[in-house]
Amino acid sequence: MIRSIWTKAVLAALLVAGLSMPAQAGFVAAPITFSPTGIGGTPITFGSISANPGNALSVGGNSAVATFIATATASGNVVSGGPITTYFTGAGTTQTAFTTYYQAAIQGFLSPTSQPINVPGLNSTFFITAVAAVTEVVTSVSINSATNTATATFSILGTGSNYFQLYESTTAPSNLNGTNFNSGTLILSATPTTTNDTNFTTNTNTPSGTPLDAFGSNNYPALGSVTGQGSSPIPANVTYTNPDYFLTAPQSVDLSLLNGGQALNFTQVDPSAAFLVGTTTTAVGATPVTAGAGLGTSSLGTVNGGPFGGTGGPDFQCQTTGTASFSLTTAVPEPTSMLLLVVGGLGATFVSRRRKA
Repeated sequence: MIRSIWTKAVLAALLVAGLSMPAQAGFVAAPITFSPTGIGGTPITFGSISANPGNALSVGGNSAVATFIATATASGNVVSGGPITTYFTGAGTTQTAFTTYYQAAIQGFLSPTSQPINVPGLNSTFFITAVAAVTEVVTSVSINSATNTATATFSILGTGSNYFQLYESTTAPSNLNGTNFNSGTLILSATPTTTNDTNFTTNTNTPSGTPLDAFGSNNYPALGSVTGQGSSPIPANVTYTNPDYFLTAPQSVDLSLLNGGQALNFTQVDPSAAFLVGTTTTAVGATPVTAGAGLGTSSLGTVNGGPFGGTGGPDFQCQTTGTASFSLTTAVPEPTSMLLLVVGGLGATFVSRRRKA
């Protein structure tokens, strides 16, 4: 058997229908008055926004996990008990920082009572998109040979380069090409901060030959993939809302991208060929760069998420799936702005074992 381990995180990033995260303690939900197309548009009052399936790419994620495992083993920061082997931080374990990029289109708006709101023209004549970038490090990896599962955990580093942004545009985004997710007008910005709750679990006996792209036509026949899913809460400070859109300015955002928010392989959206790699602080004016699946095996390897089998590249790409919603809330008693992003992707970890043919 060949064992391969991967990790990925994002902002990416994202999503499976399930349970949503509660608002932060000290915050109460507040309905938001919003003009989807800015000045002159018809305002709506909403409590949350749902996202379409999207993409997340962890640049250097595979390499970071491989380094973590190797240095934890060499320094004795590993413990085995029964079927479980856990690698952990400590003196001698190297935690290499990597960045996860996320991009997706907004699917729709929900009322404060979670009822769908009809927004004429959304995703036909105009589009609202989300992009994000977060810096992460691996904090542990556990492999369970009895259940054929493996779980890795991550910490989001509160660096000034992290960002989460929403845009409104009349140009349709393309998941396959990875373009137009930061087109048009910036309507919200937030800066993700430190959290230690990112995790991902994968099936360690993913069948050989599992394709990366199982959504419609396989656009990447040379790329295989492991399978798995995960989620993570990511707090962030809201730094800007466009008053032409947010007629009621939110004091905070509680974004839930739901348990299992990131997944492999791709079954609900095309893997993107480009991301906003290299962007820091903001994506305004940035041009997408060919990356991940677009670079093929030099980025993802022949099996996405499989560095230990000699098939994984330095990076890891995953689908952000399901219904992701976030609630806008008002701080009590102080007006501190926070955003809670649960991505089963922005932080995600894949540990997989591929049987030899």
